[in-house]
Amino acid sequence: MNDLAIETSRQGDVVIVRLRGSADMGQAASLDRRLGQFLREGSCRLVLDLAGLAFASSMALGAFIRAHVQCRARSGRLLLLSPQPALLRVLQTTRLTDLFEITSDLEEAVSRAASGGANTRAADGVEPTRGRAEDADA
Repeated sequence: MNDLAIETSRQGDVVIVRLRGSADMGQAASLDRRLGQFLREGSCRLVLDLAGLAFASSMALGAFIRAHVQCRARSGRLLLLSPQPALLRVLQTTRLTDLFEITSDLEEAVSRAASGGANTRAADGVEPTRGRAEDADA
């Protein structure tokens, strides 16, 4: 699948962004624009649902990082939901698990995003300081 589908929904003040397909270099710019649009509209409580994302290029990861930094600057919160094992290994290898909160439970992600603030502790057994690929199997 070469296309990236971006679907959104809201639960209260939290925007859930469901990504499906592949966020390659060609798709990363539109992803970055879309995330930036939410922030410009004042939505700084985001959950990125990555369960359907098969691939994320370095440019797509950069879009995630920019959105995270902008959310924190506005006392908001961005969480990653259910990254596939290969993407989780990339996040661990690049130590981005030190930056992002990651969970596999939608209700928990929404609750944590709604609470605002900047908590960088990852959930679900993903130990952010270890960055080991074995944790993806846990």
